[in-house]
Amino acid sequence: MVFLARSSLFEHPDSREARQKLRVSGDFKKALEDYPKQLRYERLMLRHLAARPGDYVGAFRRLPPRLLELFPQAYQSYLFNVVLSRRLKQGLKLNRAEVGDYAVSVEHSGLPMLTMNKLVDNENVAEVNRGIEAGKMRVAILLMGYKHKPPMGFQSKIESEILEEENVSPRDFKIGSLPEISLKGKLRTAAIGINHLDLEDISVDPADHARLAVNVTFNLQKGSYATVILRELMKPRDLLKAGF
Repeated sequence: MVFLARSSLFEHPDSREARQKLRVSGDFKKALEDYPKQLRYERLMLRHLAARPGDYVGAFRRLPPRLLELFPQAYQSYLFNVVLSRRLKQGLKLNRAEVGDYAVSVEHSGLPMLTMNKLVDNENVAEVNRGIEAGKMRVAILLMGYKHKPPMGFQSKIESEILEEENVSPRDFKIGSLPEISLKGKLRTAAIGINHLDLEDISVDPADHARLAVNVTFNLQKGSYATVILRELMKPRDLLKAGF
C-alpha cells in the first residue's frame, strides 16, 4: 500500500489524486480505473489485487524481477547511509580504520576487491592504515543481510543502535514469502576514489551574469555517482531546486 497509495508533492497531480483516493477507499477495482496509464507497474499490481484482494505477495510478483529486487536493496542502502552518517557524527573518519572495522584491498585501477577483506584488530590496525594512506586499502561498511557478520568496536555499537532504532534484524533480510529477493549482505567501501579531478575554467554563468560557473572534470569508479560529487562541491541550499 505504501508503493501504491503513498502520494508525493513532486508527482503529476492526476497520479497524486489517484493514490490519495485508493488510500482512503482501499478499492483496487476503482483504482484501476483511476490510475493514469503511465503508472504501469502500479496498474499491474492493482489488476492482480482487484482479482485477488489481500494477495500482496502475488501482486509484488507481477513486477519485473530487477524492480522487485530494488525494494530490499533500497532499504539496505538507506541503512548503510545512516550508519555512515552516524560514524561521521561520532568523529570517526572514512579514510582511517578503527579497531573492529572491515578493510578491503584495492586494485591498481582503484576498484575495491570486496572479497579480499580483513577485520581490523589491535595487531594489524597500523598496517591497515598505512595501506589506506598508500591507496591500497579502504575502510568498508557492511550492507545488512541475513548472513551479516557484525564488526566490532565503535562500528559494532553504531550498527546495533541503528538496528534497534529501526526495529529490524539482519534475519529480516531473509524473506520467506519472497525468497528470490532475500539479501545475504556484503561489504561496501565507506569512501570512493576520485581520479583526475581538474578545474578547467571559471566563467560568467550564462543563466545568471551575477554568478560564476566552473567547469570540472573527473573520473569515478563504476557504481559511483557524479551527482554526489557535484552536490558536495556545490553545497546547494535547496537540493531539489538545484536538480538533486
